Amino acid sequence: MNKLFIIAFVAFFGLATANAQDYQTSVGFRGGYGAGVSIKHFLNETNAVEGIAAFRYHGFKATALYEIHKGRVADVEYLNWYFGGGAHVGIADNDWSYYKDWNSHIYAGLDAILGVEYTFTEFDLPFNVSLDFKPGFNIGYRFLSVDEVAFSIRYNFR
Repeated sequence: MNKLFIIAFVAFFGLATANAQDYQTSVGFRGGYGAGVSIKHFLNETNAVEGIAAFRYHGFKATALYEIHKGRVADVEYLNWYFGGGAHVGIADNDWSYYKDWNSHIYAGLDAILGVEYTFTEFDLPFNVSLDFKPGFNIGYRFLSVDEVAFSIRYNFR
């Protein structure tokens, strides 16, 4: 990632101290091309699973991801990065389809994810924010989907 972007991200959210995995489960809003709900649960200190349910322009998409959370970004303490992969399934209506003779159709595919996460701990704020890039590969329909840049804000359950 671009170092200038990282510095801006830290400056914006750097008013409070953070601790990467100071929670076990978090639930919140995910905004991007498809806005919806994100649920993340840590299996241990570095491995997590995330579920995303998003309403898209002409349909709905559900994604399940396995994520590995790594160390600091650009030597900035408490700002951590993660990567992983998973799968999705969705439904799209006729307006979204290249195939205008279809009414609605179900599609599925594989996803990758790369992101940064910041967990607020000062003043006992039980929230985290993340910014990620999640490209997907659809099997049998509109093969590559790279429009998946999203921002999430979640409430942490400790």
